Formats: sequence, structure tokens, C-alpha cells
Amino acid sequence: MTPFLILTLLSTCLWTPTAATPQGDSLSMFLALPKCAQPCTINALTAGGCDLFNATAVAECSCTNVPLKAGMSLCVQDNCPWADQKKAAFISYNQCKDFTHESRQGEIYATGLACLIIPFVFIALRYYARFLIAKGLWWDDWMMMIAMVSHIGGCACIFVATNLGFGQHLWNVYPGNTEEMLKLFHVVQNFYIVIQVSAKLSLVLLYWRIFPTRWFRVALRCSIVWLVVHGLGFILFVNFQCNPMAAVWDRSIEDAKCLSLNGIAWAGGASAIFEDVVILLLPIPEVMKLQLTLQKKIAVYMMFAVGSFACLTSIIRLKYVHLFGNTKDESWENVDVLIWSIMEVSVAVVCACLPALRPLFLKVPGFFTSNGSKGGSSSGVATPAKNNSNNNNNTPVRADVKGTRGSGASSTADGYSSRRPSTSAFRGARARPGFEDVSMDRDEVPFATRGAVERAPEETELADLEKGVGIAR
Repeated sequence: MTPFLILTLLSTCLWTPTAATPQGDSLSMFLALPKCAQPCTINALTAGGCDLFNATAVAECSCTNVPLKAGMSLCVQDNCPWADQKKAAFISYNQCKDFTHESRQGEIYATGLACLIIPFVFIALRYYARFLIAKGLWWDDWMMMIAMVSHIGGCACIFVATNLGFGQHLWNVYPGNTEEMLKLFHVVQNFYIVIQVSAKLSLVLLYWRIFPTRWFRVALRCSIVWLVVHGLGFILFVNFQCNPMAAVWDRSIEDAKCLSLNGIAWAGGASAIFEDVVILLLPIPEVMKLQLTLQKKIAVYMMFAVGSFACLTSIIRLKYVHLFGNTKDESWENVDVLIWSIMEVSVAVVCACLPALRPLFLKVPGFFTSNGSKGGSSSGVATPAKNNSNNNNNTPVRADVKGTRGSGASSTADGYSSRRPSTSAFRGARARPGFEDVSMDRDEVPFATRGAVERAPEETELADLEKGVGIAR
């Protein structure tokens, strides 16, 4: 039976003075629909076995039937202009607003809140460690601040969009909220790119502080340029994917020309994984040069390998990208990719903070140490000596350095040197912001001051990684 014959039958049987209210409401509902939406509605209800002659039965049959509603919505979106789609959406919303609908809004709120609090805690610890040890911030810390501010802004937009209906099926969202919800979702995509790039830049700049090797810094410069170009490029793609730009969220612009948002998402996800792998592998050649025991080498590798988990979340996120930009139920189908995007950037922020927290870890007994000593002294770095007749300078040196170095300073049986380092070298090191105000010997003077006290780069890197302080800027 064709939709036209069904409507004729409904008008004949129901549009009478004696017609009951539910039946009259059923006819008025069908007649109120735009003509392009009437066949979609009647065919879907007929296929679902709904009683077309009773408005209450129609509502009970259709409002809780997700496949039926999905088919009806898809048909209307494919066959009606935006104005008629919106009119049909208001009728459907008013008919079904009192029914219970499936919703994933609770998942979004819980994930967003957890992924906001955890990175905030790690960043607070990072800044505490920086002010505790370095008495100031460097470029990697400022980049992390940009990432966190962007993360807060992104989560705020997500919470507002969720309050407007994101996390529900599109046909259950109040039609007046749709445009604002899509606009906020578009803003979140921009925040996602900024967080990703700034967190990775923070980690690359941290490598810059730790490893002064020339070839390595050339590689870091290339990485920085790549990340900046990647970030700017994808921000341009996301914001100018449609002409005019407003067509991204304003569906009333029907003659717009748009790029494939799904293609942009796949390209962005693939490049993010590539960057994670490169950043993970970058420090390995430098770490291999360090004169460390196997246990400490493993610890240092693990310290830099925390970025691998961020890569894992990026890979899992790709599983859900195939629906991004290819769905007519955006407020529901994009929930998974949104949740994994929140988790991805949160893990990226946390992982980028972990290497910078080493000074705090060293203050925990047994953490990164072999003897469980307190006060942040790691194995292989001697603590200051007490005043005695054999050592009047209270100058600590490394206990695990064998043989002689430089001008011939030697280690005694208790691990302390009988030679006092240059006082001017200490003044030069302490005058630079970011160095811990402690007594230092030849082996603890940062690489930046080696002009005053000659040191091998490996020894400097070793001392820096073991103590987590005095890193050359």
C-alpha cells in the first residue's frame, strides 16, 4: 500500500466528528509532516508493524525502536531539504520527548572529568618539581601549559555540547540545539590539534635540554619544524574544509563544497602515530651512550618509553575514525571517537610530564635508587662528605667513576675526591637560572659550563639523568 493511499484511508476513517483524540492526533501528525517526509515516516512505521490509526500506539511503537527511528531519520535527511528536515525533527521530538532514550552522556562526563583531573595533577607536580629544582620554567614547561589550557578549553566545550544533546541519537536532540552542538564539536577538533602538537613539542624540547649532541639537536630541530607545520596544516584543513566555512555546522547551507572530514581524520591519526613512534625512538642512540649499569639503562629507557602508551591510544582511536564524517547520526556515532580523543590527548600530556617528574621520584626512598636513600640521592652519586681531616672542602664527587680524568683528580676509597674543583666554575653554574643550589664537583657541573671544567658529554648526560637536576639549558 502506497503512502498516498494510507493517508487517504486515514483521512477517511479518522477525520470525523466522532473520531477519538488519539486517532485524530495520528492523522494531524501525518498531515503536519513535510510532503518529502511523509513517505519515509509511513513506510518505516508500516515496516515496524505499528498501528497507524492510533497516535499513542504510533509513539510507543516508534519512539523506543532505534532501528526504525534510524531508518526514518536517514530517509528524511536524504530526501528533504534542511528546512523540511528541521520541521520533521521538531514533530518527532515533540512526539517522543517524554520517552526514555538511550544515552551515552554519562560516559562523556565521566571520561572528560577524569581526563581533566589526572593531567592537571601531573602538570601541577611537574611545575612543583621545576620550581623546587630549577626555580623557574623553560620552553618545554610553557608548551605543557599551552597544552593544559587547551585541554581545559576543549573539555569545557565538550561538557556544554553534551548538555545540548551530544551523546544522544540525533533524532532525540532538541532541533534548536543542533547547530550550536555541531559548532562546539568543531571547536573541540581545533583544541585537539593544539593539545597534541604542544604536548609533543614539550617532550622534544625536554630532549633538547637533556641531550646537547649536535646531530641530535639537528634531529630535534627537524622534529619541531615538522610538528609546527603539521599542526598549522591540520588546523587549516579542519577550519576550511567547507566553502563557505559556516557550512561545517550550518546544514541550511546546501550548496557548500566540502573536503572529506573522514580523510582528514585518517591523515591526522596516521601522522600522530608516526610522530609518537619517532619521538619514542629519538633518544635511544643518546641513551645507549650513557655509562650506566643495565638496571639503570632499563630505567632510563622506561622513562622515555612512556610515550608508547600515548601511541597505543592513538592506534585504538583509529578504530572509530571510520565513522567520523561518514554518519547521519553525528551526536551518537561520534561518541567513541570523542572519548578516545580525550583519552589520547590526556595520556599524551601525562606521558610528556613523567620524565620531568624525575626530581620528585628521586625524593621517594627506593625510587630510581639502589639503596633506598632519602633526599634524592641516586646510586652512583655520592652525598656530601662530613667535615674531617681528610676532606675539608665538603665537595661531593661521583663514587662510581673509575680512574683519572681531566687534570688528574682521583677517587679515594670512600668515593670522594681529594681535589677541589674550580670555585669560579661553581659560580658560573649557580648564576644560571635552573640549577639546583647544591655543592657540585667536576662530575656534577652542567654541560653548559664545561668551558670552565672540561667534561665528557656522556658523563654530563649521566649525571643529569641520574639526578634530574642541573640540566643544561
